[in-house]
Amino acid sequence: MTTYPRIILVKHSGKYDWFEVVEDCAFGSVLITSGFTTDFASVPQAVWWLIPPQGLAAMPSIVHDYMYQVPSSHNLTRKQVDEIWLELMQKAGVPKWQRWTMYGFVRAFGGGVWKKYRTIN
Repeated sequence: MTTYPRIILVKHSGKYDWFEVVEDCAFGSVLITSGFTTDFASVPQAVWWLIPPQGLAAMPSIVHDYMYQVPSSHNLTRKQVDEIWLELMQKAGVPKWQRWTMYGFVRAFGGGVWKKYRTIN
């Protein structure tokens, strides 16, 4: 097992811009499990030149994706998860303008994804 920010990944075999966690990784009390797949920050391809999804925000984005997609991993609100992501991006050296732009988009448009993983089937 590794500890954040050391997340061991391999390229996903089925999706060209996705990666898979290959070893469990602890982030505080959250365990990001082996097999979890991510596209890092879900940035539209047209703006990758400005905000690269695999740039400095990549590792913070894995934590964020996991906490959005695996609700049983924590008892936090969406806002708390987004604020953790913002803090992790700052610690990772993501420029202020970039992290606040990304944070703003997630706050504005991430609710559907959050709800999707919390819908009881």
